[in-house]
Amino acid sequence: VGGSTANVTFDGYLNCTGFTSNANGLLGCTPSDERMKQNIVSLSDASGLAAINVLNPVSFNWKDTSLGAGRQFGLVAQQVENVFPNLVQTTNPTELTPYGTKTVNYYGLIAPIVKAIQELSTKFDAEDMRVTSLEARVAALENGSISAASGSPVTFSTTSLASALNSFGILVQNGIAQFNTLVFHEIIASPDVNGASSAGSMTILAGNTVAQVDNSLVKPSTKIFITFNAHVTGSWWVRDKATGSFRVALSASQSDDVSFDYFLVQTEGSSSGDLISTTTATNTVPTATSTPPSPPPVATSTSPSADTTQPVVALIGEAAMQITIGDTFTDPGATATDDTDGSLTAAIVETGEVDVATTGLYTLTYLATDAAGNVGTVSRVVTVTSPQLPSLMPDSATLPVEIAAPDSATLPVEIAAPDSSSVPAS
Repeated sequence: VGGSTANVTFDGYLNCTGFTSNANGLLGCTPSDERMKQNIVSLSDASGLAAINVLNPVSFNWKDTSLGAGRQFGLVAQQVENVFPNLVQTTNPTELTPYGTKTVNYYGLIAPIVKAIQELSTKFDAEDMRVTSLEARVAALENGSISAASGSPVTFSTTSLASALNSFGILVQNGIAQFNTLVFHEIIASPDVNGASSAGSMTILAGNTVAQVDNSLVKPSTKIFITFNAHVTGSWWVRDKATGSFRVALSASQSDDVSFDYFLVQTEGSSSGDLISTTTATNTVPTATSTPPSPPPVATSTSPSADTTQPVVALIGEAAMQITIGDTFTDPGATATDDTDGSLTAAIVETGEVDVATTGLYTLTYLATDAAGNVGTVSRVVTVTSPQLPSLMPDSATLPVEIAAPDSATLPVEIAAPDSSSVPAS
């Protein structure tokens, strides 16, 4: 090595102006003038973060303590050569390295390190934007400002939401949510914009035996559940069920007004045209100025797994039965059949019971579930009534009555029988 602080020559092939001294006291030259370079190409990603991650920084001690005492930090030339072969050179042999000594151009690692830092910066910026967006979405969800309308502070993707729910077995489309099994703690029936609701109340006035309920949600296939709020003498039933209305009839008029609550459950055919297809379902959110998309066609399938038909549960005997308090009640039961699973009678689950010791109205419900999870039900109403008191006087009977007068004479007496005839006394 020759020269001065103004000019240093390394191994006789590289000249540069100025020099530096590294941690080991060795001279290093760092020329970087563009005019001295050619074939300038930006480093690829392969020479950036991915390559730097392969390197193995180590600590070590020199065997030849003249090269440095104490613990050293650095890289192993043979390992660096596998990643950056152009940064490793073989110099003069020594006693420890008879075939030449491998050296690492540490200054050459600066460019890959800078490239790796740039990649990390890009990744950090992307993650920062993602976190900021997620925080904005969470804040919008919490304060209720989320909207699908144009100009909303947060764009809410119903497609992503529907896809996420689908992964949990919940299909949502056109205002209908489809579940295989629904378990809830409380259910609330709220009215729509027209005031129609799946729940309501009605009163049958004293002396009347029929009340009509008008509700636009009623369909011929709707299941109607009735709960009377007072004791009803005789039996009752639902009749004249049609689109938009149904009637509740009593077998006998009541002496006082009787109110009841009702609840509507839609079953087969209630969502025709709105069936959900798991293969073609799409979700689009119209903006404030756009026209909502037309409903998709009805999904059809020939796969056995697409069984949506409910089992048919039929009562054995009458739907409304009446017994006298204290009598024995024998449940006639019900039958259940399914178009796919056949007979389900043995699997019927019955709820409700009849207390023959207490007058009142009792409902027995018979439920059957097929292998696809479709449920069919039917109900029977049993009325337990008080016994009729016997007549104190037989019709058209002659009642002999004798009244002793003071002089032992017999006084004639007439008693009116139930048929208003005269009964002579003897």
